[in-house]
Amino acid sequence: MKRFTPLLAALLIIACESVEVRKQRYLIKGNAALEERNYAEAIRQFEAAVKLDSCYVDALNNWGTALHRQKYYAEAVELYSRALGCKPDYLPALLNRANSWFELHRFDRALQDATMVLQKRDTMAAYFLIGLAQAKLGRYQQAVGAYKKVLQLDRENTDGLVNLAVAYYYLGEYDSASTILNKVILKQRDLPEAWNTFGMIASAQQKWTEALEYFNTALQFPDANPWYRNNRGYVYLMMNRWDEAFSDINQSIAADPLNAWAYRNKGIYYYLRGDMDSAIRLLEQALRMDETVEDIYAWLAEVYYTAGKKDTACGYYKKSVERGERKLITIKCRS
Repeated sequence: MKRFTPLLAALLIIACESVEVRKQRYLIKGNAALEERNYAEAIRQFEAAVKLDSCYVDALNNWGTALHRQKYYAEAVELYSRALGCKPDYLPALLNRANSWFELHRFDRALQDATMVLQKRDTMAAYFLIGLAQAKLGRYQQAVGAYKKVLQLDRENTDGLVNLAVAYYYLGEYDSASTILNKVILKQRDLPEAWNTFGMIASAQQKWTEALEYFNTALQFPDANPWYRNNRGYVYLMMNRWDEAFSDINQSIAADPLNAWAYRNKGIYYYLRGDMDSAIRLLEQALRMDETVEDIYAWLAEVYYTAGKKDTACGYYKKSVERGERKLITIKCRS
């Protein structure tokens, strides 16, 4: 009777396995590694599955997710697009690609993908992403509509409520924003974003002491966003507390170098301290990073005017007026 060695027996089993079984095994192992945040191993397993089936959309999608979680957003988009090339109505890849587009600041593409998802399925995640993208594009009324859709599906969705309040803040509807935030805080006080938004409202109303208290509260939480520190830095600027302002703004930049608002505030710091060259450089940098930064054109107009560059100042002043920025400035420009 012929006997098989363990190694030979294992090879025969593998040889007899179908491609379907093998690729599913790779997918399962990859998903387990993804769950454990072992992204290198997850990608290795997903790649092995895709080598067996170049249109294995589950593996392509999850490979993209492993890249997205490591902030390789452009590469993630490529994987999601490959999955959608194989299966155009594969909603997980479509929604995931929308999220990666959003992180790449391609808000138009994020909206397009999220809207396509909604054509197939009424999903809260797509409405939420549409709200975020519309807000980034400065379309706050449309953002309000999207967040209201989120809340129709889940009336107590905390993120939906807070983001709705933020959208109302940008629309200047402070009472509506505050009403929503008070409702949220009554149920859950440990929400730093709610306290931060309270601080933004108080800042817009130039209630600096009140705003400072709100930002201090937001920063007490361990998951506080570095943006809150930058917001507090702005309040310190308005209170002429220069050292504290400079410290907060620099700490915020160190924690998140992509926060254009922090570069705006650092530019304001130098402007208020009389260093026009540094102020212009930083404000222009903030504008290049994110043209939706609040009052950026008004600050640029004011700084350029103070620096004696009136033509440039008037160009920015015109843009500030067209955009309806809150910051009011008075400069003499030819009509």
